[in-house]
Amino acid sequence: MAVASGPDAREHPRARARIRVEYHFGSTTGLGHTSDISEGGIFLECDRAAQQGTRVYLRIHLPGSRAGDPLKIIGSVTRADRTQERQGMGIHFEVAYSRTRESLADFVHGLLVHPPTDPIRVLDGATDDRPSYGVQLVARGDRQKMLSATEVESAFAFDTGERQRVVVGDSRVFKLMLTMAVVLLSGYLAYKFILWPALW
Repeated sequence: MAVASGPDAREHPRARARIRVEYHFGSTTGLGHTSDISEGGIFLECDRAAQQGTRVYLRIHLPGSRAGDPLKIIGSVTRADRTQERQGMGIHFEVAYSRTRESLADFVHGLLVHPPTDPIRVLDGATDDRPSYGVQLVARGDRQKMLSATEVESAFAFDTGERQRVVVGDSRVFKLMLTMAVVLLSGYLAYKFILWPALW
């Protein structure tokens, strides 16, 4: 892949796109959206930006991807913006992982103009229930080493609370629907066994 020679990948053409991203660095976990994306990285709009050089773990929910199976990417922060106009951080892609070869291949060939430096390959220790594939997006080095399947599972297991909020929301909807059903059933029974016989 043709990546920038320095840590900042802004020399690549960027496309404006709003894609949901879950992120984690240090003890910080959050949810944000991209404002733009390129073959080398993204600008992530978020409430808590990391310092330049920080390694960030990203779960990117690409349009059309299967729910619960986001693309997993390790990146490094190239800049952080903390102004009133813009809150977020620029992130340079280093390594990408996926549970399926197809979703990773779609990302590589659909987003990246050039092929990556390494081919997509099965991770060490991969099983059917773990992310199984990875691709190196930058030159090799200690910082960008390919993780094993077990390490990927551990690194990207952070919880943003988003799933919990969805469950809570679904529970409230279910309770409301159940209450409405009880009210309607009570009204029907009252009509059939009390009001209807009284009329006749």
